[in-house]
Amino acid sequence: MSEIKCLIAGLPSSGKSTYIGALWYNLRNLKSVIDMELIDSPENLPENIIHLNGLSDNWIRIKKIDRTNSNAADNVQLNLVHKGSNEIIRLNVPDFLGETFQSIIDLQNDKKLQLWCQDSESLLYMMNEISPGQFEDDNHHDSDEINDEVHTMPDLQSKDMTPATQNIMILKYLLSQKAFKKVVIALTWWDEATQNGKTIVDPEHHLQSTSPALYNFIKYHIPSAKIVGISGQGRKYIEVDGKNPELEKAFIDEMAKMTKEGKRAFVGIGNQISYDLSLPIHLLI
Repeated sequence: MSEIKCLIAGLPSSGKSTYIGALWYNLRNLKSVIDMELIDSPENLPENIIHLNGLSDNWIRIKKIDRTNSNAADNVQLNLVHKGSNEIIRLNVPDFLGETFQSIIDLQNDKKLQLWCQDSESLLYMMNEISPGQFEDDNHHDSDEINDEVHTMPDLQSKDMTPATQNIMILKYLLSQKAFKKVVIALTWWDEATQNGKTIVDPEHHLQSTSPALYNFIKYHIPSAKIVGISGQGRKYIEVDGKNPELEKAFIDEMAKMTKEGKRAFVGIGNQISYDLSLPIHLLI
């Protein structure tokens, strides 16, 4: 029996809180579709459980979990055991917003984050946007459009960087802090890439074709990393703002049915789709 401490990291809107909310609901209500179960532990403090319940309640009610600029804590520890192997993993979600990871790019190192990295054995890194962006040289100008004017380069800030560049820099920092035993790279909002799970897409091939530089960085620096897809929401939410109540009700009813049946949030591994949200965690054992 082994115990592994895992760190979940990612930029703002990468889906960390949504995944935890969906995972918490499934662990407590859909035990038949998940290969891990909770271990009762005094380390699951009441305030942490309250926060977890808040995340899952929003998830159940089809409400977006947006913690941007929020002061709410999500410093929780889930003690899980794999049903088949009895292996234990302590899943830690430290009290960091995505902005904390983004600040790394602006060289604003967080001592608490540094200590968390050093204390963790495995890393689940979540990415939503992976676009490599477009370089100025990609726009082919005619020779008569080129001049010798000297431009002053502005200071480079994280907000000006492409998503791929930001993720590379954050991963580079995390890897400099700790040689993680195992790493899982999760491409989130996977419902958009797979048409709500109807189209089979290999996450690794998707990352390689969509963002080659980011993919090559991961394969060079973390060759053993597993690349998966995660849809914590299950599908893209319909935002009708009360303009079409019938459409909104039909959508909510459909999502409620999928939630109850355990066929809402899903994971993509290779060419397979699974509703077992613990699979990315099991890959870290």
